Amino acid sequence: MEKEVLASAGAMAGFIAAILTIIDRLFTLRDRAAAAARSAAAARAEEDEAGTLDSRPKPARVRRRRWWAFDWPAWLGPAPAYLIQSELALICGGGILLNSLGLLLSLRLESILFLDMVGTAFAAFLLGPWWGAATALLTNALVNWLLYPHEDPHLLIFPWTLVNMAGGFYWGALARTSWFRTYLRSGHASVLSHVTFLVAFGMIGACAMAVPGALVQSVVSHATPLTLNPTIVAGLQLLFEDLQRFAADQFGIRPGDAAVGIGAFLPAWLHACLLYIPDKVVSVAMAMTLVKRGFPIFEQELVTGAPAGEPPSDNRLAPLLFGLLYAPVFALLISNEVYLADRYWPLWSAPWILVVGGYLWLSRSAPPDGDLRAARGDRAARYREEWRPLQRHPRALFCQRLTVGWLMASALFALFMPVMLDSYSSVAFNFFALVYGSMLGIHLMRVSVFQNMIVQQREVSDEPSESTSRRRRSQAA
Repeated sequence: MEKEVLASAGAMAGFIAAILTIIDRLFTLRDRAAAAARSAAAARAEEDEAGTLDSRPKPARVRRRRWWAFDWPAWLGPAPAYLIQSELALICGGGILLNSLGLLLSLRLESILFLDMVGTAFAAFLLGPWWGAATALLTNALVNWLLYPHEDPHLLIFPWTLVNMAGGFYWGALARTSWFRTYLRSGHASVLSHVTFLVAFGMIGACAMAVPGALVQSVVSHATPLTLNPTIVAGLQLLFEDLQRFAADQFGIRPGDAAVGIGAFLPAWLHACLLYIPDKVVSVAMAMTLVKRGFPIFEQELVTGAPAGEPPSDNRLAPLLFGLLYAPVFALLISNEVYLADRYWPLWSAPWILVVGGYLWLSRSAPPDGDLRAARGDRAARYREEWRPLQRHPRALFCQRLTVGWLMASALFALFMPVMLDSYSSVAFNFFALVYGSMLGIHLMRVSVFQNMIVQQREVSDEPSESTSRRRRSQAA
């Protein structure tokens, strides 16, 4: 599919989304006004007719099944609509926004940092490996491809999706370990704990991501924007050639096809490691700071697993959704000759091993669907209970109405763009990308402020009980 066609479709989707959001907000305001009027009328009626109401029970209202309703297939597990607005869309959308900002920043400033995986680490820490990899996939396969200002973006975007997905899987898997939960729970972590985190998630993660990175580099077969000194590269090549000769002389190992392949792969892998380590160390540090300081409620609910003590579990639907997202990219990598599919098809097919293996593993090890649904319902109830007082604040209502006006203005501008501009599709897509990206960024800041306010209120409410317990201990002593 051509980029112009996809940009036109994205612009049309953005315009339709703006119209639907405006309609939804208007209906929400109407329902709130109607609910307030009904409550006031009911209160007046109770005051006027106290004691005269009919006490006979009314028959239960039977809800008719709509023609568009359908039963969710049981073999897929619980439906994913449990907390899409409060968790999945917010965290994955924020991760995509952070990745895109990191890419634009790295294109503008020449440094050894790419910063295009900060959002991937952020989503992987909070949601686990599948959603972290899905965030990386959506960023590279859609957003970065449309925004990357290069004449051959398909060579610099799609193959490297495997590297970003590998990072999402690696970070998400480590984030589900007990050591990571203990590290987050410790309010006064030692310097050794922080160094261990940076080594495990940054340095070792960079070496793990360098494996697909070196293979992808052999496919792309051109210099990366950041390369090592040619003298260092030549020295590494000579070092591995000397090692091959030493193995042949001492152990009788003759260099065959496998040895030649390893000898060519190891310098490329070490080259990728040296480029990735600074970027991944800084990326995981930034993502961890954002999780710890910006979203403490998500940290408690999704990572440390408060109040149960265990983080939420994925079901078998997560790998299926990831496979559905990867299918178009896989079809492109296999069908296009520029990606050397006849030689590197095992590389492009490697994610399917994780999809199939993850589905089989979660089918056996995941908790029962009823337990997952109950845990998600409890978590949603806690969100509603804690956020409702803050969402009814006059400032929050003011911002909601301002958002409706913002969307109306953007939809109106989009209607006049075809008349005023020649290249409507690309300009309209960039326009809606900036509008929705800025709205998402503001919403993320709003949620971050709300969560820090909730945590502060908890700490203030716990202070009297702690002071009382200390006073009782002193009296007993």
